[in-house]
Amino acid sequence: MDIGESRVGLLKTTLVNFPGKLATAVFLPGCNLRCGYCYNGELACADVFGQTLVNSENEYICLSEVFEHLKKRRKLLDSLVISGGEPTISPLLQELLRVACSLEYSVKLDTNGLFPEKLETIFKADTSRCITFVALDIKTAPTRYQELLPSSERGFCVDFSERLQKTVHLLSRFEIEKDLKVEYRTVLVPSLVGSDEIESIARLLPEHADWKWARFVPTHCLDPRFTNSTPYTEDELLRLLQHAKQIIKNVSLR
Repeated sequence: MDIGESRVGLLKTTLVNFPGKLATAVFLPGCNLRCGYCYNGELACADVFGQTLVNSENEYICLSEVFEHLKKRRKLLDSLVISGGEPTISPLLQELLRVACSLEYSVKLDTNGLFPEKLETIFKADTSRCITFVALDIKTAPTRYQELLPSSERGFCVDFSERLQKTVHLLSRFEIEKDLKVEYRTVLVPSLVGSDEIESIARLLPEHADWKWARFVPTHCLDPRFTNSTPYTEDELLRLLQHAKQIIKNVSLR
């Protein structure tokens, strides 16, 4: 199929998704995980060309329309966020990067980091020159990632710790070689992220890591059980923050 006909999500203007930048955000369909608290569940469950999004109640547009938007807004915007789903598994990513580079956009790439080989391939391509920022979303302790897989894939032997370690190593290298800004982030979902999980995640990260935490907002979750769950209180968040700072100094709550 013509990838220009693929359907994606688009946030035309955002001040939030790319810190310090006025950006456009594109959300590519398809993900290898099924996080119950995901608020982009329809995108995550879609095929990688977004064909299942055609009759959705939500608004999705053709990738070709995104290209036109980027061209028209070039004088007003200089940055593009590519999120998902999981962008590194998307057949649309390279063409989107090519267009972004041709228009001299600065790109922030969001990823779950479970495909270090794909990430390395992306950064070996000439189109990687426009990627200036990578946000790595670490969900929980590596030992609990099986819980985040589609039910049909649970039980397969996957070393999530090794995959995440490889990605962290790559990003640490690219920080130096490519002057890349790297941010690590975790959503504080009580049933998935407690003090033990925070310690496990912290041990994965480099000491200098910029680790941003996001409050869990129980709304429109992929799994309704998360929609009905209770977030951490401010006191509980503070205790977790103090615990994390014993290992990673630069950790903060958004």
